[in-house]
Amino acid sequence: MTIGTRFLRLVTATWLVTAAAAGQTRATRPLTEELEGDARSAFEQGKDLFEHGDFRTAHAKFRAAYEQSKNPRVLWNLAACSSREKRYARAIAEAERFLAEGGTSLSDEQVGRAVNFVREMRAFVAEVSLTVSPVDARVTIDRELAPTEGGTAKVFLEVGTHDLYAEKEGFEPLRSSLAIEAPTALARTIQLRPVVTAARLVVDAPADARIELDGTLVARGHFEGSVEPGAHRLRVEAEGRESYASMVDLVAGSAKTLSISLGEPQEKRSWWPWVIGGTALAAGAAVGGFFLLRPEASQEPQVPGTLGTVYLK
Repeated sequence: MTIGTRFLRLVTATWLVTAAAAGQTRATRPLTEELEGDARSAFEQGKDLFEHGDFRTAHAKFRAAYEQSKNPRVLWNLAACSSREKRYARAIAEAERFLAEGGTSLSDEQVGRAVNFVREMRAFVAEVSLTVSPVDARVTIDRELAPTEGGTAKVFLEVGTHDLYAEKEGFEPLRSSLAIEAPTALARTIQLRPVVTAARLVVDAPADARIELDGTLVARGHFEGSVEPGAHRLRVEAEGRESYASMVDLVAGSAKTLSISLGEPQEKRSWWPWVIGGTALAAGAAVGGFFLLRPEASQEPQVPGTLGTVYLK
Protein backbone atom coordinates (compact mmCIF):
# COMPACT_ATOMS: atom_id res chain seq x y z
CA MET A 1 0.00 0.00 0.00
CA THR A 2 1.42 3.41 -0.96
CA ILE A 3 1.65 6.35 1.43
CA GLY A 4 -1.00 8.23 -0.55
CA THR A 5 -3.49 5.34 -0.42
CA ARG A 6 -2.87 4.74 3.26
CA PHE A 7 -3.27 8.46 3.93
CA LEU A 8 -6.68 8.61 2.14
CA ARG A 9 -7.93 5.62 4.10
CA LEU A 10 -6.78 7.27 7.31
CA VAL A 11 -8.56 10.50 6.48
CA THR A 12 -11.77 8.70 5.57
CA ALA A 13 -11.66 6.74 8.80
CA THR A 14 -10.85 9.88 10.72
CA TRP A 15 -13.87 11.79 9.49
CA LEU A 16 -16.22 8.83 9.97
CA VAL A 17 -15.04 8.53 13.56
CA THR A 18 -15.40 12.27 13.99
CA ALA A 19 -19.01 12.17 12.85
CA ALA A 20 -19.91 9.01 14.67
CA ALA A 21 -17.86 7.41 17.44
CA ALA A 22 -16.00 10.54 18.46
CA GLY A 23 -19.23 12.45 18.45
CA GLN A 24 -20.64 10.36 21.29
CA THR A 25 -19.63 9.65 24.88
CA ARG A 26 -20.16 6.36 26.68
CA ALA A 27 -23.75 7.53 27.09
CA THR A 28 -23.94 8.05 23.27
CA ARG A 29 -24.73 11.71 23.72
CA PRO A 30 -24.04 13.71 20.50
CA LEU A 31 -21.27 16.28 20.81
CA THR A 32 -23.48 19.07 19.50
CA GLU A 33 -25.73 18.60 22.54
CA GLU A 34 -22.76 19.29 24.83
CA LEU A 35 -21.93 22.57 23.12
CA GLU A 36 -23.82 25.81 23.60
CA GLY A 37 -24.03 29.24 22.06
CA ASP A 38 -21.08 30.37 19.93
CA ALA A 39 -19.20 27.12 20.52
CA ARG A 40 -22.04 25.08 19.06
CA SER A 41 -22.45 27.47 16.12
CA ALA A 42 -18.73 27.35 15.31
CA PHE A 43 -18.73 23.55 15.54
CA GLU A 44 -21.66 23.23 13.10
CA GLN A 45 -19.95 25.60 10.67
CA GLY A 46 -16.77 23.55 10.93
CA LYS A 47 -18.61 20.36 10.03
CA ASP A 48 -20.16 21.98 6.98
CA LEU A 49 -16.81 23.37 5.80
CA PHE A 50 -15.12 20.00 6.29
CA GLU A 51 -17.74 18.23 4.15
CA HIS A 52 -17.13 20.80 1.39
CA GLY A 53 -13.36 20.31 1.46
CA ASP A 54 -12.35 23.61 3.09
CA PHE A 55 -10.21 21.96 5.74
CA ARG A 56 -8.22 25.05 6.69
CA THR A 57 -11.27 27.14 7.52
CA ALA A 58 -12.95 24.15 9.13
CA HIS A 59 -9.94 23.78 11.42
CA ALA A 60 -10.26 27.43 12.44
CA LYS A 61 -13.96 26.94 13.29
CA PHE A 62 -13.31 23.77 15.28
CA ARG A 63 -10.52 25.56 17.11
CA ALA A 64 -12.90 28.38 18.02
CA ALA A 65 -15.43 25.83 19.28
CA TYR A 66 -12.75 24.20 21.44
CA GLU A 67 -11.46 27.49 22.84
CA GLN A 68 -14.96 28.52 23.87
CA SER A 69 -16.06 25.17 25.29
CA LYS A 70 -12.80 23.41 26.29
CA ASN A 71 -14.57 20.20 25.35
CA PRO A 72 -11.77 17.68 24.58
CA ARG A 73 -13.90 15.80 22.07
CA VAL A 74 -13.61 18.75 19.65
CA LEU A 75 -9.88 18.02 19.45
CA TRP A 76 -10.61 14.94 17.38
CA ASN A 77 -12.20 17.12 14.72
CA LEU A 78 -9.13 19.36 14.77
CA ALA A 79 -6.93 16.31 14.17
CA ALA A 80 -9.12 15.29 11.24
CA CYS A 81 -8.71 18.69 9.58
CA SER A 82 -4.95 18.74 10.16
CA SER A 83 -4.51 15.33 8.56
CA ARG A 84 -6.39 16.50 5.45
CA GLU A 85 -4.15 19.57 5.29
CA LYS A 86 -1.14 17.23 5.48
CA ARG A 87 -0.17 18.84 8.76
CA TYR A 88 0.68 15.45 10.19
CA ALA A 89 2.67 16.70 13.17
CA ARG A 90 -0.17 18.95 14.27
CA ALA A 91 -2.64 16.12 13.77
CA ILE A 92 -0.59 13.91 16.09
CA ALA A 93 -0.46 16.60 18.77
CA GLU A 94 -4.21 17.18 18.59
CA ALA A 95 -5.01 13.47 18.68
CA GLU A 96 -2.76 12.97 21.70
CA ARG A 97 -4.45 15.89 23.48
CA PHE A 98 -7.79 14.29 22.61
CA LEU A 99 -6.69 11.11 24.40
CA ALA A 100 -5.12 12.93 27.36
CA GLU A 101 -7.95 15.38 28.01
CA GLY A 102 -10.77 12.99 27.10
CA GLY A 103 -9.65 10.45 29.65
CA THR A 104 -12.39 8.18 30.97
CA SER A 105 -15.10 10.02 29.02
CA LEU A 106 -13.90 8.30 25.84
CA SER A 107 -15.18 4.89 24.77
CA ASP A 108 -12.81 1.99 24.15
CA GLU A 109 -13.50 2.31 20.43
CA GLN A 110 -12.65 6.01 20.42
CA VAL A 111 -9.41 5.37 22.29
CA GLY A 112 -8.44 2.51 19.96
CA ARG A 113 -9.07 4.54 16.81
CA ALA A 114 -7.14 7.52 18.17
CA VAL A 115 -4.16 5.37 19.13
CA ASN A 116 -4.09 3.77 15.66
CA PHE A 117 -4.42 7.21 14.07
CA VAL A 118 -1.39 8.52 15.95
CA ARG A 119 0.62 5.42 15.08
CA GLU A 120 -0.15 5.79 11.38
CA MET A 121 0.53 9.54 11.33
CA ARG A 122 3.99 9.05 12.84
CA ALA A 123 5.08 7.28 9.66
CA PHE A 124 4.94 10.65 7.89
CA VAL A 125 6.90 12.77 10.38
CA ALA A 126 10.27 12.99 12.09
CA GLU A 127 10.44 12.76 15.85
CA VAL A 128 12.71 15.59 16.99
CA SER A 129 14.14 15.66 20.52
CA LEU A 130 15.14 19.16 21.65
CA THR A 131 17.49 20.04 24.49
CA VAL A 132 17.11 23.66 25.52
CA SER A 133 19.39 25.88 27.62
CA PRO A 134 18.39 27.74 29.68
CA VAL A 135 15.71 25.23 30.58
CA ASP A 136 12.89 27.79 30.77
CA ALA A 137 13.51 29.33 27.35
CA ARG A 138 10.46 29.73 25.13
CA VAL A 139 10.70 27.73 21.89
CA THR A 140 8.46 28.01 18.84
CA ILE A 141 8.57 26.04 15.62
CA ASP A 142 6.78 27.53 12.63
CA ARG A 143 5.34 30.11 15.08
CA GLU A 144 3.73 27.39 17.20
CA LEU A 145 4.81 26.86 20.79
CA ALA A 146 6.89 23.76 21.46
CA PRO A 147 6.16 22.83 25.10
CA THR A 148 9.30 22.09 27.09
CA GLU A 149 9.72 20.39 30.43
CA GLY A 150 12.99 20.51 32.32
CA GLY A 151 14.80 21.83 29.27
CA THR A 152 13.67 19.08 26.91
CA ALA A 153 10.92 18.76 24.33
CA LYS A 154 9.78 16.19 21.83
CA VAL A 155 8.04 17.37 18.68
CA PHE A 156 6.93 15.84 15.41
CA LEU A 157 7.77 17.65 12.19
CA GLU A 158 6.95 16.98 8.57
CA VAL A 159 9.71 16.62 5.97
CA GLY A 160 10.85 20.07 4.88
CA THR A 161 12.38 23.21 6.35
CA HIS A 162 10.98 24.67 9.56
CA ASP A 163 11.54 27.98 11.31
CA LEU A 164 12.86 27.57 14.86
CA TYR A 165 12.91 30.46 17.31
CA ALA A 166 13.98 30.50 20.97
CA GLU A 167 14.00 33.39 23.43
CA LYS A 168 14.40 34.30 27.07
CA GLU A 169 14.80 37.64 28.81
CA GLY A 170 18.45 38.45 29.38
CA PHE A 171 19.60 36.20 26.52
CA GLU A 172 20.16 36.78 22.84
CA PRO A 173 17.26 35.30 20.82
CA LEU A 174 18.06 32.48 18.44
CA ARG A 175 16.44 31.96 15.04
CA SER A 176 17.49 29.17 12.73
CA SER A 177 16.20 26.82 10.07
CA LEU A 178 15.53 23.23 10.99
CA ALA A 179 15.73 20.96 7.96
CA ILE A 180 13.93 17.60 8.09
CA GLU A 181 15.07 15.38 5.23
CA ALA A 182 13.36 12.13 6.20
CA PRO A 183 10.75 10.90 8.70
CA THR A 184 13.33 9.61 11.16
CA ALA A 185 14.26 10.42 14.75
CA LEU A 186 16.85 13.11 15.37
CA ALA A 187 18.07 15.38 18.17
CA ARG A 188 18.92 19.07 18.30
CA THR A 189 20.43 21.31 20.99
CA ILE A 190 19.35 24.92 21.48
CA GLN A 191 21.86 27.02 23.42
CA LEU A 192 21.09 30.69 24.13
CA ARG A 193 23.91 33.11 24.96
CA PRO A 194 23.51 35.70 27.72
CA VAL A 195 23.24 39.30 26.61
CA VAL A 196 26.55 41.06 27.29
CA THR A 197 25.85 44.40 28.97
CA ALA A 198 29.26 45.05 30.58
CA ALA A 199 32.80 45.62 29.37
CA ARG A 200 35.95 43.95 30.68
CA LEU A 201 38.90 45.99 31.94
CA VAL A 202 42.37 44.73 32.84
CA VAL A 203 44.96 47.02 34.46
CA ASP A 204 48.56 45.88 35.09
CA ALA A 205 50.64 48.17 37.34
CA PRO A 206 53.54 47.90 39.85
CA ALA A 207 52.75 45.59 42.75
CA ASP A 208 52.56 48.41 45.31
CA ALA A 209 50.45 50.72 43.15
CA ARG A 210 46.93 51.73 44.10
CA ILE A 211 44.41 51.36 41.27
CA GLU A 212 41.38 53.62 41.53
CA LEU A 213 38.38 53.66 39.22
CA ASP A 214 36.04 56.63 39.43
CA GLY A 215 37.62 57.59 42.74
CA THR A 216 37.21 54.16 44.34
CA LEU A 217 40.10 51.87 45.21
CA VAL A 218 39.49 48.63 43.28
CA ALA A 219 42.83 46.82 43.53
CA ARG A 220 46.57 47.00 44.14
CA GLY A 221 48.99 46.05 41.41
CA HIS A 222 46.48 44.25 39.18
CA PHE A 223 42.81 44.69 38.40
CA GLU A 224 40.60 42.55 36.20
CA GLY A 225 36.82 42.69 36.16
CA SER A 226 33.54 43.70 34.53
CA VAL A 227 32.81 47.40 34.28
CA GLU A 228 29.73 49.28 33.10
CA PRO A 229 30.11 50.68 29.56
CA GLY A 230 30.99 54.36 29.26
CA ALA A 231 33.74 56.75 30.35
CA HIS A 232 35.61 56.09 33.62
CA ARG A 233 38.36 57.92 35.53
CA LEU A 234 41.40 55.70 36.06
CA ARG A 235 44.15 56.68 38.50
CA VAL A 236 47.23 54.63 39.41
CA GLU A 237 49.63 55.86 42.08
CA ALA A 238 52.40 54.62 44.37
CA GLU A 239 54.37 56.37 47.09
CA GLY A 240 57.44 58.16 45.82
CA ARG A 241 56.43 57.88 42.16
CA GLU A 242 54.64 60.00 39.64
CA SER A 243 50.96 59.07 39.46
CA TYR A 244 49.03 58.12 36.31
CA ALA A 245 45.57 59.50 35.54
CA SER A 246 43.44 59.11 32.43
CA MET A 247 39.87 58.66 31.12
CA VAL A 248 39.02 55.20 29.85
CA ASP A 249 36.14 54.68 27.39
CA LEU A 250 34.58 51.21 27.43
CA VAL A 251 32.06 49.75 24.99
CA ALA A 252 29.55 47.05 25.96
CA GLY A 253 30.95 43.61 25.24
CA SER A 254 34.49 44.92 24.64
CA ALA A 255 37.71 44.16 26.51
CA LYS A 256 40.58 46.54 27.18
CA THR A 257 43.99 45.88 28.76
CA LEU A 258 46.25 48.66 30.10
CA SER A 259 49.88 48.20 31.21
CA ILE A 260 50.97 51.16 33.34
CA SER A 261 54.53 51.92 34.50
CA LEU A 262 55.14 54.60 37.10
CA GLY A 263 58.98 54.62 36.91
CA GLU A 264 61.46 53.72 39.67
CA PRO A 265 61.02 54.93 43.27
CA GLN A 266 63.13 58.01 44.15
CA GLU A 267 65.15 56.28 46.88
CA LYS A 268 66.36 53.67 44.41
CA ARG A 269 67.75 56.12 41.86
CA SER A 270 71.55 55.88 41.25
CA TRP A 271 73.78 58.28 43.32
CA TRP A 272 76.81 58.51 41.03
CA PRO A 273 75.34 61.02 38.53
CA TRP A 274 74.83 63.39 41.44
CA VAL A 275 78.39 62.86 42.78
CA ILE A 276 80.02 63.34 39.40
CA GLY A 277 77.84 66.30 38.69
CA GLY A 278 78.75 67.85 42.08
CA THR A 279 82.48 67.29 41.55
CA ALA A 280 82.37 68.83 38.12
CA LEU A 281 80.46 71.76 39.49
CA ALA A 282 83.07 72.29 42.27
CA ALA A 283 85.98 72.09 39.84
CA GLY A 284 84.35 74.55 37.55
CA ALA A 285 83.82 76.95 40.42
CA ALA A 286 87.54 76.72 41.46
CA VAL A 287 88.80 77.43 38.00
CA GLY A 288 86.44 80.30 37.64
CA GLY A 289 87.63 81.71 40.98
CA PHE A 290 91.29 81.52 39.92
CA PHE A 291 90.74 83.55 36.81
CA LEU A 292 88.47 85.90 38.62
CA LEU A 293 90.83 86.68 41.54
CA ARG A 294 94.30 86.60 39.88
CA PRO A 295 96.00 90.08 39.50
CA GLU A 296 95.85 91.52 36.08
CA ALA A 297 99.18 91.82 34.19
CA SER A 298 100.66 95.35 34.50
CA GLN A 299 100.67 97.31 31.33
CA GLU A 300 103.52 99.87 30.79
CA PRO A 301 102.61 103.02 28.99
CA GLN A 302 103.79 102.90 25.43
CA VAL A 303 106.29 105.60 24.34
CA PRO A 304 106.21 106.53 20.74
CA GLY A 305 109.61 106.21 18.97
CA THR A 306 111.41 104.94 15.90
CA LEU A 307 112.77 101.56 14.95
CA GLY A 308 116.50 101.44 15.60
CA THR A 309 119.21 99.78 13.58
CA VAL A 310 120.91 96.61 14.86
CA TYR A 311 124.51 96.02 13.75
CA LEU A 312 125.86 92.52 13.42
CA LYS A 313 129.54 91.96 14.16
